[in-house]
Amino acid sequence: MNPKMSRQEREETLSGILNQLWHDRKTVLLVLAITYVLGVLIFFISVSKYEAKMLIGPTPQMGTKDDVGSLPLSTVARFNALDGTLTLSSKNSGLFKALATSPRVGKLLLKTPDIRKGIAKDRSGGFLKQDISDWNSQDMSVYLKNNLKINSHVNLQGLFSMAYRHESPEFAESFLRKVHAITDELIRNDYRVLTSDRIVYIQKMLKQTLNPDHREGLTNLLLELEKQKIMVNADQSFSVQVLDPPTASRTLKYPRKGIYFSVLFLVGLVLGCIIVLIRDPIMSQNDKI
Repeated sequence: MNPKMSRQEREETLSGILNQLWHDRKTVLLVLAITYVLGVLIFFISVSKYEAKMLIGPTPQMGTKDDVGSLPLSTVARFNALDGTLTLSSKNSGLFKALATSPRVGKLLLKTPDIRKGIAKDRSGGFLKQDISDWNSQDMSVYLKNNLKINSHVNLQGLFSMAYRHESPEFAESFLRKVHAITDELIRNDYRVLTSDRIVYIQKMLKQTLNPDHREGLTNLLLELEKQKIMVNADQSFSVQVLDPPTASRTLKYPRKGIYFSVLFLVGLVLGCIIVLIRDPIMSQNDKI
């Protein structure tokens, strides 16, 4: 509408638009019906998905780093990374979240027949099945980043949740358990190698060190590493622990019927009105009047 139009002209134009829509209401309803039919068809073609969620928190680590202070400066610098290994912290949570969608995890998931079969049944956008016959670890990593949702709890450090959607609620739960198990085991193996290498190094340092104070510090550090080695080999979660096991909702998360059909109705109605107004512009009709 022209901003210079008088109030009466604007009212006449608005009245003309409403009259035009009412006059061609059959067209509006026809477009709405066609949109609805297409929407319902898409709804039934698309695959319904259920969402599984799992709550995860940090696992307490054994040991302190108080004894490092008595070591030579060069040794302290060399073992500076022990802060993340020997103290109770949530650093492993960040490591877990970064590694969970990595190619390393993807490579091991692809080697699991049940996981491959389940992902092959997953449909991108609810329509197309995944062709994973030629997938490598990088492709699987992309799939994890697009489908595995990791949300941190702001008020609780180190606490986060993982969510995954699939047409099978049972597979969604199994998938989350597998991702946690593989990621945790990778971190455990990394720490196992790291701890073993450090033990060998400290034992070598003990043979070369004559200073009693330095030897005492190295001995204490060696004891802490031995404790860590026990923790690494323990039959329990190492980096993070499952606080709430994965549970899939028994109500659909995609698509949601209420939201879907409400949006479908609005789209059909607006589209019908636009078609009527474009086909027979109301402004030209007012000019004739």
